[in-house]
Amino acid sequence: IAMLRLPAFVAGVLMIPAAAWAAMLLGGKRLGALLAAGFVAASSILVEYSVNARGYSMVCLATLLLLPISILLARRPKATGLWIAWGLISITGLYTIPTMLQSVLLMALVMSITGGRKKLSQLLPRLLIVLLLTALISAALYLPVIKENGLKPLIANRWITPQPISTLPKSFAALCSELIDDWGRDNSWIILLLLGAGTLLTIANGFRERRAIWFLPLIALAVALMFVILQRRVPPARALLY
Repeated sequence: IAMLRLPAFVAGVLMIPAAAWAAMLLGGKRLGALLAAGFVAASSILVEYSVNARGYSMVCLATLLLLPISILLARRPKATGLWIAWGLISITGLYTIPTMLQSVLLMALVMSITGGRKKLSQLLPRLLIVLLLTALISAALYLPVIKENGLKPLIANRWITPQPISTLPKSFAALCSELIDDWGRDNSWIILLLLGAGTLLTIANGFRERRAIWFLPLIALAVALMFVILQRRVPPARALLY
């Protein structure tokens, strides 16, 4: 049992420096990096998932690593080592839990938008190649599971099967409420207000200074909504823990 829990635990520990690295590249401030690391370290929902045998903490770690690597690739599209790291992390996350697909798509969009028009011609061909290789390798890794159990565990479980369209808005609102409760259950309402205000100010400041950081929460929400619409299913809150 301990060996089953160990990967999730290690991922939970590594999320702390990964969050600091991501915050440092996004904001360029050491204080922001320290605060991000502190909130991740003290978050009971992340602690909870890092001590059980589920893979959600590993997906969170993969997402936190992909974010700074995506920003670096937007600046240096020809950095082969970063592309290899980006692909390997994506494959690891996808093999852990297929919902990692949302993070991969999100980071691909972050990279493309951050790079801007000047870098897009260099980024896009490399990104498409890496995405194709990631998809092929991930599919190959799932072949033994598919051969043994068929596709049903992947495409016909109760978290994948479509639900009536009329129920989606209410279910999505409930999901957002649950996510807010999960992330805020350790903090007083004062801390939550400060976090919310800080997020809004960061977005506004990034938009005013034409920095790429302002669009990240909006794109994350858009990607989540897109998957809900395409699947016609609202996922459980743990699937959006990242």
